Amino acid sequence: MWQCLFWTIILSCLVESQSRLSLSNYQSREDCFTDILSKVLQTSRSKDVLLMLRDSLLDGQMNDILDKIAATITQRVPTLYVNADRMEPEFRVSSWAMSRDLVVYIYASGRGPDIVEGELVAEDTKRFIHDRSRPKVLVLMILRRPCHDLTKLFRTMWSKKILDAIVVEYSKLEYSDKWSTIIHRYNPFNNSHTEEPYSADVVWFTEDFPNMQGYPFIYAFTRRPPYSDIVSTSNRQELKGVDKILNEILADKMNFTGLPKIITQPIYFQIMPNGSQHGIVVDISSGKYDALLVSLPIWKNICNAQCNIQYSNPLHIENWCFVVPKLFAKQNFISGTAIRVLLISILIVGIFWLCSRFMKFNPNRWHSLRIVGMMLATSFPPAPTKLHERIIFFSIVVISIYYSSMFFAELTSTSFKSNHYIQFDNLQDLMNSDLALMVQENVPDVIKLNNVFEYQIRKSGKKILKVSTIEICLKDLLMHQNVSCFMNDNWAELIATKNIRNGEAVIMTTKLCYLSPPVGTVFSEGSPYIKRVSDLLLMLMSGGIRDKWRRATKLSHFTNWSEWSVCDRHCMQNRVRKCRSKKDCGTIVLKEERDCEHNRKGRQRRCKQRQRRRRRRRNERFHVVQVPKEAEPRHGKQKGKNSKENFKRQYGKWSKWSPCTRLCTTQRHRWCRKPGICERDVIRESAYCYVEGSFCQRWIHRKIRGSHEEDGDDLVLDEFELNPNAVDSFAPEKNSNVWKCGIATHKGSRLSYFTRIIGGRPTAPGNWPWQVAVLNRFREAFCGGTLVSPKWVLTAAHCIRKRLYVRIGEHDLTVKEATELELRVDSVTIHPEYDADTVDNDVALLRLPVTLTPSPSRGIACLPASKQPLPTNQLCTIIGWGKSSVTDDFGTDVLHEVKVPIVSPETCREVYVDYRITDNMFCAGYRRGKMDSCAGDSGGPLLCRDPRKPEHPWTIFGITSFGEGCGKRGKFGIYARLSNYVRWIMKVMKQTDDYI
Repeated sequence: MWQCLFWTIILSCLVESQSRLSLSNYQSREDCFTDILSKVLQTSRSKDVLLMLRDSLLDGQMNDILDKIAATITQRVPTLYVNADRMEPEFRVSSWAMSRDLVVYIYASGRGPDIVEGELVAEDTKRFIHDRSRPKVLVLMILRRPCHDLTKLFRTMWSKKILDAIVVEYSKLEYSDKWSTIIHRYNPFNNSHTEEPYSADVVWFTEDFPNMQGYPFIYAFTRRPPYSDIVSTSNRQELKGVDKILNEILADKMNFTGLPKIITQPIYFQIMPNGSQHGIVVDISSGKYDALLVSLPIWKNICNAQCNIQYSNPLHIENWCFVVPKLFAKQNFISGTAIRVLLISILIVGIFWLCSRFMKFNPNRWHSLRIVGMMLATSFPPAPTKLHERIIFFSIVVISIYYSSMFFAELTSTSFKSNHYIQFDNLQDLMNSDLALMVQENVPDVIKLNNVFEYQIRKSGKKILKVSTIEICLKDLLMHQNVSCFMNDNWAELIATKNIRNGEAVIMTTKLCYLSPPVGTVFSEGSPYIKRVSDLLLMLMSGGIRDKWRRATKLSHFTNWSEWSVCDRHCMQNRVRKCRSKKDCGTIVLKEERDCEHNRKGRQRRCKQRQRRRRRRRNERFHVVQVPKEAEPRHGKQKGKNSKENFKRQYGKWSKWSPCTRLCTTQRHRWCRKPGICERDVIRESAYCYVEGSFCQRWIHRKIRGSHEEDGDDLVLDEFELNPNAVDSFAPEKNSNVWKCGIATHKGSRLSYFTRIIGGRPTAPGNWPWQVAVLNRFREAFCGGTLVSPKWVLTAAHCIRKRLYVRIGEHDLTVKEATELELRVDSVTIHPEYDADTVDNDVALLRLPVTLTPSPSRGIACLPASKQPLPTNQLCTIIGWGKSSVTDDFGTDVLHEVKVPIVSPETCREVYVDYRITDNMFCAGYRRGKMDSCAGDSGGPLLCRDPRKPEHPWTIFGITSFGEGCGKRGKFGIYARLSNYVRWIMKVMKQTDDYI
């Protein structure tokens, strides 16, 4: 009896301890998955999650853990739940808009997956993701026995082009009750499978592409000027062009072995008579090539969805226009010139005839008919007797000879032909000409989408000839000059440069441009390489590699380098490149210099001394980073009140900056040049300076970092480089038509950190190229605006007046800086639900009369996504020319900026109890006041960095609307919430301008 009772107690204790152990294991397992998912969601920055499972691959006792995993994910991001056992899950329509950039697959079993189960996991993941996305896949495996080999699973996923995959194995150790968490990764390029135990320092998904370990990457390369070219040499074919340079950089960054397959006669897509498909695009779709790494226009209908290809992100925009031969309009020229010269001759004859009448010449000898006869090549000489008669006769002969020779020169010389070429101002002129229109295959279907072009084609009845390549058209254009080619204007410019006769290009590009296709590279659909390649190419394009290459190709306008000159007495020698055509580059001469040495020993010693002095001067170059506010210039005595312009005329130009001292300061001076007004006064200006790598550089960086705590999100020293002995300038490419929103091409200095003015600080010129000054009919700035497209300005509805002007590229309202562009507003669109009483829906659009082109002083700001939440975790920037204090009568002359935080709606409504704060408004500012927008800032933007987009561009989240006071303690500024109006803005712009 006692023995039975004893064993019963022991058994119950064992069961209880086992249940406690399993409960603790369950709790630890639950905490482990929760921690892992939290870190993965944080590092991957996924917009939404696709949570997948299969009932057939699950242990029935895992329902509680599945619920916990689902709850952890759904609390953080939007989640789409899929059970793959259903053949076709019923998705809501809205679910297809989800990006599904993170996939969480749950696998619970007693052992690791075999080949069949691995195929199921890979197939499920591939089936329910977008074909054009590269998702991050996290497989959570809960196993009762550890799995020692997951290579087969990874290889199967790799075959489905799923590259970013991580497996988390949570398994029970053999011969133990403990559980372990192992992280599995796989690199398909070197077939390596790595395992590491889970810890808090585990790095999860990153944006970096895995090292391809020299993996052979087979890509097609064709000739497509001006970006790529193939040059045949004696023993091989060489690749040239900017595309070749880009491919080499890609191979270096991604560490792959590039295997270009050169295709000299490219056929992108063609359907053969037997119905089969042929071309490079078909080869990429079938997997013969990994990609076509050539800048190719993105034709959406190139193969009519018959092949599985995918383009990279657009790299830039091409402009396609009609290119015509330069034809000389001889008849119009001759008739116009002859009539002009004849009228001038008759006028001169009349003037001299009147002089002869007033001076009472001898009518027998100075008859008007005789004068006309002399002007038209006289046949008999008159006999003037008096001195003044001889002088007038000599003048008549000289003028007659001059105009006769000019008339003959204009009729026979070719120097005036440039002004009299046939011009095709509209498409109708081109249709009525004798030129045949040639267009490359696949282009007519795209170009017909342009209504103007299609209408003119139908009206004229002229046929368009399709050619397989543009080279066929160019051959006829250059040799016979009887065709017009529709082609890329950059290529046409290159062809015109290389074909010059008698100092003139034989072809010209018209303004008849009807196509602006984006340009990208081609991959097979769902390619794992495409995202990384697109990111790298966009980074290189934004760095200006294409523009640098284009500038390099423009050297073809010049001759080859001459021989080095003789070493002169300054121990320097030079060589030059002269311009081939004056029309293209004028009289510009490129000059290059280098140090040299004389043969004589005495001269050699002197040359070495000179070279050492030159190197020392180059090393003494320093950077001016800031002009302190406290370094006020000392002005001399001035008589009366002088304007700024008069003040500038009283003093000379600024001197060079003095050498940078040990105290990290430098000075420059302006001396008085009018002693009667300013006597011997000198204006001194001090600045901080540093030499690269010196103590001064570190000290200035620390001074900026320590003095401005509220600017903690922007503490990188972006120095303003200045050569103390010269002025360096950079001219952007004039024909660059690529707009990049939210990115300022000009890099300003940190000078403004030291010049805080009440609540804000002056901006550096060019820091906000999308800021627009809105002017009234008196040309006075009273509101602000933002350039959001090449033809539209965004502002507040309460700023609208009957007549408005806008000034783009403005910085200082009192100074003409050669960057301003002033235009009269063409039309105004106010939000239809704008309420002037409550100032609700305070949004309006101003349409410009012209379409702008990008420049360093002009840019567009990004618009947020519709209903995008406000970025409350960062400081945003407001800019404008408004008042810097309530007591000021007028606004500031220089554009100011200030950073303010966004306030929660509850706090905003508590502060403004007497106002109706709707969901279309929000507040921003500090409770202590002092930094806020004021009168004159209305309509200007509230800009924040968009964390959702690459490069985090400046995005408009608000429009300055109204407020109570300016910088008043306990009050905030009120702004219109722009994310509520994005659809309305796009609708207005699309209805008015078809190209948007």
